[in-house]
Amino acid sequence: MKRLVPFRTSSQELSDVLSSDSGKVAGAYSRLAEIEKSAASDNQKSKQCRPELKRLCSAEFNLVESASLRLHKFVHLGADCKNEEMHEVCKRVNHNAGNIRKKALWNLPNEMVSGTRELPLKLEGRLALHLAGGILENAGICIHPHFNCPYIPGSGVKGVARHAAWLRWKSSKSVEDAMKVAWVFGFPTGDSKPRKGSGSRSDDEYLDDFLKSNRPELFGEKGKYATFAGMVAFLPAMPVEGKYRAVTDIVTCHHPKYYTGRKARATDDESPNPQFFPVIERGSLFRFLLKPVRTSVADDMPKLDAVMDWAVDFLREGMTLLGAGAKTSAGYGWFSVDEKALREAAAAREEQEAEAREKRRLQSMTPVERAMEQLRSSEDFGSAVNAVISGSDEDEQNALLLLLHGEKSEEWKSMKKRAKKKPKVQKRVDALLELSRKLGKELS
Repeated sequence: MKRLVPFRTSSQELSDVLSSDSGKVAGAYSRLAEIEKSAASDNQKSKQCRPELKRLCSAEFNLVESASLRLHKFVHLGADCKNEEMHEVCKRVNHNAGNIRKKALWNLPNEMVSGTRELPLKLEGRLALHLAGGILENAGICIHPHFNCPYIPGSGVKGVARHAAWLRWKSSKSVEDAMKVAWVFGFPTGDSKPRKGSGSRSDDEYLDDFLKSNRPELFGEKGKYATFAGMVAFLPAMPVEGKYRAVTDIVTCHHPKYYTGRKARATDDESPNPQFFPVIERGSLFRFLLKPVRTSVADDMPKLDAVMDWAVDFLREGMTLLGAGAKTSAGYGWFSVDEKALREAAAAREEQEAEAREKRRLQSMTPVERAMEQLRSSEDFGSAVNAVISGSDEDEQNALLLLLHGEKSEEWKSMKKRAKKKPKVQKRVDALLELSRKLGKELS
């Protein structure tokens, strides 16, 4: 019983996610605690707890906003609970589809942008993920526990891409395609001849054995890359903000008695057995990201750009031809390339990379050089000069004097000419001359 009821959890904390009436939750948990402390047998305790547990899992407690928490911890029980629960879970996912707090999820830090490849793919069939992962039978869905949105784990993304790569090698049986699989996904690839038995295929039909025999210096037992982790990381595929929707799907068995062996023939007098499960609707847009796991390569390894190109190609082929998730043979889980989103992603990535380069350039400068850069980019140089004169930042003051003595010397000459007619400009010139004497900088 202890594994069913978390007695150590504060009833007040639970009331925040279950009900606005904390007394109801506290009362229910208090009665469960009394049953646990009683001298009754385990069977008797179980029977006594059922009404309280059923009440805690009823529609009376309906404040859980997290779709993941609702589906995996606080699922409601009842006669038609599965259909109702699927609608409730989908409602919670869709409610957060445009939540601004998740923007950081789609905007990678500049440090992660370098070398990253992005592939936006649009669902052309509904996506069913982790159906067996929930409390309710075959009614699970892969929901991020923190961001409350559906996602495809990186391991699943990599698995689809690797299978596509393996199928390409199986079709061509070329050393070149075999090497691409090893460089992208690592070696051993997982396709090797069983140690026991003869196996169902010949040796050259197993990818690992094929590479060992054709490239022993690299992938043989004593090869340089006999154990190799691969050169590409496949990140979790997240839906694009505001461009996804969860819905309830249904599959109905019209002859349950026939399929379970209770009837010899399928007849029309059986009652259909509808089963509800959550899916991601067709048309939702997902963002697939691939990142190199190393910044440099050895002389006998291919270039990173080429490996990344292969990885993107494998992923595109896998998602468009094989699909992801469950029920792919029934048309679920297959994607198409969204060309518009691809162009937008490329432009955004270029902008992020430019920002990262600019940040690295500024970090490599001295404080005076950074101050000079800011003064150069100032739209109103006169106002910038006044701000530096009245300020107390010595780096900015040195930067200003260096500019006026060098590349902004014409501006300084013009300022001195205008000072003869304009008192405000004369005041600025006097302040600059005083500042040059104070800092020991030449400014004639």
